[in-house]
Parts: sequence; structure tokens; C-alpha cells
Amino acid sequence: MSDRPEDVAGGEAAAIGAARDGGASGGGVVDASEEEARRELARRQRPVVVDFHATWCGPCRWLEPVLEELSGEFGDSVTFLKVDVDEAPALAGELRIASVPTVVFFRDGEEVGRSLGLEPARLRVMLEEVTELRGAPEGATLHGSPEERE
Repeated sequence: MSDRPEDVAGGEAAAIGAARDGGASGGGVVDASEEEARRELARRQRPVVVDFHATWCGPCRWLEPVLEELSGEFGDSVTFLKVDVDEAPALAGELRIASVPTVVFFRDGEEVGRSLGLEPARLRVMLEEVTELRGAPEGATLHGSPEERE
């Protein structure tokens, strides 16, 4: 029996829904296929954090427990996904993921920030900021509004 999302009838979609809705544990990082990640980003109902990783990447494995801990803390307001770049090359290319791990923060379906490499302290700060962006002006990012950046 395969563990691939497309082979698990509804299981992965249910897991994403549970993570998105806070689930019983208040969050969790969900393995998502390219299609599932696109669908979640299109929902635009809450911020989404996507960990772009690869199975062969040592630092990616080191980052997993950090993201699990953060998802437990922020999972009530942020959806956490992880996407294998080798399984989702088109999405990784569109988002210009050049190295792993890369964690990308989205609000209203738009990228508002990213963290490259293994930066646990930066991830926490960025999560605090992305949750504060809820209700912020259109175009606001983790680096300020468009007007502040000019």
C-alpha cells in the first residue's frame, strides 16, 4: 500500500483540513502534494506557511521538529504545509525555490516573506508578524506596506 497522497483516498485532504482548522492538537505540519498546496493557497482564508524541503536534505530534517513546535503554537491561526521540491518541481520553479529548506509565508494567496536555510528564531518572528498582518492593508508584507518600502 502506498503512502502517496494521490493513493490515500481523501486522507491527505482530511489531514490538511484538520491542520487548517486547528485539528485536535492545535495544528501540525501536513505533507502536501503540489495540487494540494495550490488548492490551500487559493483558499485565502488564513495565512499559510509552506516548508519547501527534500528527503535528501539534512537541514530540512533538522527543521521538521522546529516547524512542528511552531505549528502547535500558531496552528490555530496559520496553516502549515510541507512540500517536497522533487515531487512538486513546477510549484518550486514558479516560486523560485533555489535551495532547501526554504519556508515561504503567504497571506491572501500572496507571498509575504520567506526564510532560507535553518533559521528557527527568524521563523518565530516571521510567524508573529504574519499573524499580525491579518486585516492589514492590501499589499502589506513582512517587510512593511508598499508605501513603507518606497
